[in-house]
Amino acid sequence: MLGSLMIGLGVAGLAVQLSLGLLLWPHWGDGGVLTRAVDATLYWQFVFLIPSLPLAFGVFLLRYRVRCVDQFRSERVNCAAFLLVSAGVALVLGKALALLVG
Repeated sequence: MLGSLMIGLGVAGLAVQLSLGLLLWPHWGDGGVLTRAVDATLYWQFVFLIPSLPLAFGVFLLRYRVRCVDQFRSERVNCAAFLLVSAGVALVLGKALALLVG
């Protein structure tokens, strides 16, 4: 149950960040307020990072069927590996997208 909720939060966060970036992207080059406040390259580099963490945690919970805190403690190395791999993939995807957009 918690794993499905975390996956849902990760997917919803990714959808919100991508839609926000696509809505603001045409206005970044106008020289307005958004140019000083938000850098397009930095935004697209880190757009996948925040949603990837709950997504990876949810996949970990579903895969290992962690149901209690005691069982979670025994699997903490696997959880850390899931989070680190997911964060690395998210940063690589974000950098590739920043290079394509910029």
